[in-house]
Amino acid sequence: MLRDLPGIREHAQTMKVMAVKSPVWSGLADYYAGRACMLEGNWRGAATYLHKAVTFQDSAGLFGVLRFLKLDQVELLANQGSVDEAFALVSEAINDQELPHLWSPSLRQRADLLVRSNADISTIEEAYRAAIECARGQKARYYELQATTHFGRWLKSQGRAAEAQTRLSEIYGWFNEGWDTPELKEAKALLDELAGLSGSPRRSNKSRRDH
Repeated sequence: MLRDLPGIREHAQTMKVMAVKSPVWSGLADYYAGRACMLEGNWRGAATYLHKAVTFQDSAGLFGVLRFLKLDQVELLANQGSVDEAFALVSEAINDQELPHLWSPSLRQRADLLVRSNADISTIEEAYRAAIECARGQKARYYELQATTHFGRWLKSQGRAAEAQTRLSEIYGWFNEGWDTPELKEAKALLDELAGLSGSPRRSNKSRRDH
């Protein structure tokens, strides 16, 4: 979740070693190797590793892991241009009653896919709002920040920088740690861009609420 490339590589290697004696770990070793490839932008390598991971988890009956892998498969398919397949897979994840904690990121992925598909504005906006409300209802602040950042980036592209800044500032201001994580860095970078476009100053870290 933190997109720590060195850490993911380390996990992949560790599980590869563990799999020599306990083959059950080989699926996760391939999964982490695939995640590393995705972070590097090596989509062909990612596809190879994730396919191996899915095949293994399916044959071993590890369906919980398979459900979690859907998020990465959706991202992979989207970046390979297979948007229709990505839509189908993300719909499965959204309708999966077994993993409610994945509903918000799945809804956010669906909104991102709608942007890629040039859907109408009202449909895209409704999709992002659904992802944000889902995360808010589950008190999943990380996913709320992620969805709001993506929504804010889209609002900026629509010439709605002031609205994007207001929305993103609210959730960003909730955090009081983790400034070196990718999600918070991306949110801050976008807030700085939005402040420049709207001409309004950003609050400093000191003025954030302490929750």
